[in-house]
Amino acid sequence: PDPVEDLSPLAAAVAVTPGCVAHAPLAGFSTWFFFTRPDRPCKGVAGSGLDTNAVDELTRLIGTVPAGGRIDGHIFSITLDGVAKALLDAQTRGVEVWLSADGDVALSTDASKTKYLDKLTHKVYCTHANNRACISTADGAISHTKLFVFSTATAPDGVVANSVVWFGSANQTFASGARLYNNTVMIYGDASLYSLLKGYLGDMFNQKRRADYYDPTSGRGHFLAT
Repeated sequence: PDPVEDLSPLAAAVAVTPGCVAHAPLAGFSTWFFFTRPDRPCKGVAGSGLDTNAVDELTRLIGTVPAGGRIDGHIFSITLDGVAKALLDAQTRGVEVWLSADGDVALSTDASKTKYLDKLTHKVYCTHANNRACISTADGAISHTKLFVFSTATAPDGVVANSVVWFGSANQTFASGARLYNNTVMIYGDASLYSLLKGYLGDMFNQKRRADYYDPTSGRGHFLAT
C-alpha cells in the first residue's frame, strides 16, 4: 500500500545534492534536474524503496504560481493527492489551471481524481471509442506525455521567473514517480520553449486528434528552441 501523504505546504528552499538535485545553465537559462533513486532515497526513509524527490518538487513548483498566473499541464497517470491538491489549491487562489489527461484517468476512483482533479474548471479526460489519447486517432493509442508549463513560478533557490517548463519521465504515482528511477527537468525563463510547449498542451486539451500529429516539416509536434 502507498504511504499516507503529507499534504502540508513544502519548503521553498531546495539544495543541490549530488545524485539527487543538479543545477546548471542550459542555453543560458537556469535549469534544475531532480532524480529519484529508490535504493538510496533522496527524500524518504533508507530501505523503504520510496523516493519522493521528484514528485515533491512538482508539488512545490505548482504551489509557487501566484494569483493571476496560469498553469497548463498534461498527466498520464495520477494517484498522488499532493500534486492533485496543489492544482486545485492553485485554482482556489486565483490561478488559471488547464489540465488534460489520458482517458484512463476518467475511470479512476482514486481521491486524487475524485476529490481534487474533478473540481478543476478547465480539465479534459481524453476518452474515445477506440483509444484514450488526446492527439492520436490510432486504435488503442494512449496519452503518455508528462508536461507542465507555468506562466510564473519560483525556482528551488528562490528566484522568481516567467515562462517555466517542467517535463520528465515520472508519472504522478508512487509506483512510477517514487518507486522507480526517474528524472524531471525544469527550465526557467525560456519564453520560446514555454510558448511552443504551451501550444502543444493546448492541442491536447482541445483534442486536435490526427493520425500523423508528429510532422517536423510543418513544425507540428516538433519543437525547436535554443
